[in-house]
Amino acid sequence: MALSFDPLTYSIRLRMNGVPCEQADAHAMVARDLIVADTVFKVELDSKIVELRADMDRDRGNLEHKIDSIVTQVTRSLALAMFAGFTVMTSILAIALK
Repeated sequence: MALSFDPLTYSIRLRMNGVPCEQADAHAMVARDLIVADTVFKVELDSKIVELRADMDRDRGNLEHKIDSIVTQVTRSLALAMFAGFTVMTSILAIALK
């Protein structure tokens, strides 16, 4: 839904309802300034969306790197545990076979 404010129409309606011309024009300009100042335009939203998507892509890349790092650490730890287990098992078998 597009926001539309016409200060000239607003001023005319104020005048039609008894507000003096200068006062009606002043009210219309103040209203226009306040409405435009608080209005977010599509270009601004599009720009913010692009910025947020770039931030999300960067964060996703950082998370993927951290996950890969943790997977590597866990794989190394499991390999070391398996090697230690095989070493202990081999030692126990060597002692039992003597």
